[in-house]
Amino acid sequence: MSEEPVAYLNAYSDGSTSITIANISDLSKPLYFKEQLQQKVKMTRKQYNQFENYKIGKNNFYHFWQSLLCDEISLLDDVSEHDLMLAWINPTMIDIVPTKKWFVRSKKRDGNERFSYIRDVLTTQVVYGFSLSENLDLKEDNPYPFETEDEANLWTNPNTEAVQLPVEDE
Repeated sequence: MSEEPVAYLNAYSDGSTSITIANISDLSKPLYFKEQLQQKVKMTRKQYNQFENYKIGKNNFYHFWQSLLCDEISLLDDVSEHDLMLAWINPTMIDIVPTKKWFVRSKKRDGNERFSYIRDVLTTQVVYGFSLSENLDLKEDNPYPFETEDEANLWTNPNTEAVQLPVEDE
């Protein structure tokens, strides 16, 4: 972690210890980091954009929450009311995480170090992914995305595997 600790365990020459918020000796050991005490609110880029769009013109969390309820926004399905409130109070607590989908790809790379992906479940054509990146761009690479591991596993065979990979937000 790159953050400074918020608490230290201090050891003294007489064998006693104390917990302080300051690093008071060379024998002090970091005890807690901010991230451990206050977890980040995880959102995909799409969820974050929804969150930001619904904040516009809302003076308080109540109005924000009511507008989400009235419009039946999907943000409510994936992010708890508690997490939305934390994000409203302190937007720096938001951690943008990549969207992940399931894909069926070859177990081994080809001679050019690329994986083959199922592109269309009707024709089972393949498209080649990049060897240097696990991120897939659904528009450019055009692999067929599955929503669940079970769906993807229906299309595997002894030479392929179901993998969950981060994708560019749609």
